[in-house]
Amino acid sequence: MADDPRFKWELATPYGISIDAQNDAWWSGHVSDVLELDEGAGGLLIATQTGGVWSLSPGGTSLPLSNAWDHPDVNCLALVDLHAS
Repeated sequence: MADDPRFKWELATPYGISIDAQNDAWWSGHVSDVLELDEGAGGLLIATQTGGVWSLSPGGTSLPLSNAWDHPDVNCLALVDLHAS
């Protein structure tokens, strides 16, 4: 997945932390798991240590899926095939 041209991973800064002085916030994180959706055409689900779950599209859009969670600590993701017999 590291070589997948649909997604570009990069550090926010050379130190891995982005500081937003205007909002008095520090942005850093730890990705715990990555789950590919619809192999070849879909996006990714990203589990983060304290930032919850994110949906990433091949077009570069990211969407937080866990904003309302009290404890958005996610260690792993799993894909369940509901059509399996």
